[in-house]
Amino acid sequence: MNGEITKIDQWKESRNEDTNYARIGIKLESGTYVMTDICSNYRNYRNWADILVAGVGTKVDGLKYMVYKDGQIDLGKINADSPVKIIA
Repeated sequence: MNGEITKIDQWKESRNEDTNYARIGIKLESGTYVMTDICSNYRNYRNWADILVAGVGTKVDGLKYMVYKDGQIDLGKINADSPVKIIA
């Protein structure tokens, strides 16, 4: 899926681990707003690093919805492991 970055929150300290996270808001090409959380110590951070630098207004491709172990799809959340790339 394609989308545009609409919001990047400030880094916050995580309650669960010794790491920081930032919430990213995205408007999909369908017009739906979704979000994802990126943790600075997780390996998926490298997928999002250039996007965080590029900032709000960056258009991206490769977004995938969050799918839980029971198969339920969360239409409000993007999987942070998505192979996201800047397209514009």
